[in-house]
Amino acid sequence: MLALSPPLRQFPSLLVEPGRCSLLGVSEVPHVKKLAAPLTMAETEEEEDSEAWLRLKPVEPLPSQCCGSGCSPCVFDLYYRDLERWETARARNDRSLLSGKQPPESQSCSAKLSPETFLAFHISTMEKVTKDTYLVRFTLPGNSRLGLRPGQHLILRGVVDGLEIQRAYTPISPVTAEGYFDVLIKCYRTGLMSQYVESWRTGDTAFWRGPFGSFLYEPKKMPLQLHLLLRKLRAAHTHC
Repeated sequence: MLALSPPLRQFPSLLVEPGRCSLLGVSEVPHVKKLAAPLTMAETEEEEDSEAWLRLKPVEPLPSQCCGSGCSPCVFDLYYRDLERWETARARNDRSLLSGKQPPESQSCSAKLSPETFLAFHISTMEKVTKDTYLVRFTLPGNSRLGLRPGQHLILRGVVDGLEIQRAYTPISPVTAEGYFDVLIKCYRTGLMSQYVESWRTGDTAFWRGPFGSFLYEPKKMPLQLHLLLRKLRAAHTHC
């Protein structure tokens, strides 16, 4: 005759308690990850407000967005200025402090240049003067003048394959030209801005900002300017 097994209560080590597995002396079962408690209304509003502030945070420019010409303000100068304004506004929870932020570009065609904001200018003619050089004329409203002084330049903004690029160019039209300004652009086979320029057609719009350049051409002061330039070149040569 087979003997019946004794009741389990005689073997407390075989009993399984809630949250434990003591069978054969096995240690506790790993804790099961608890589901997060639903957010309160206050926590939800705080999270939504944080996301809204992040959407307002300035985006740091890519290296390709700097033309490398020493412009003032540079795109990075504008970024750090806007970032500081954003951090102050967020700390005070006051979005009205962001109202002074300049838009990245303006669609309106204007003769009044801005060093901080790209303005739209329409292409009236585009002439291919050599196999890789283009003479492009941009329209100014009415009989207005561009307002650049000799020695100053503009920054052109372009987008190629989703990458924003900026380059410096100096208009070659006379400072007295009314209703237009001309830019002579040489294109390179591997140049990103060259690809953008070669995609232009008459009637297209290009975005410029400026003017930049503080070493201005002044005929009466030319000897002094040449003297200062030669001193800079001599100093640069000395430090090479």
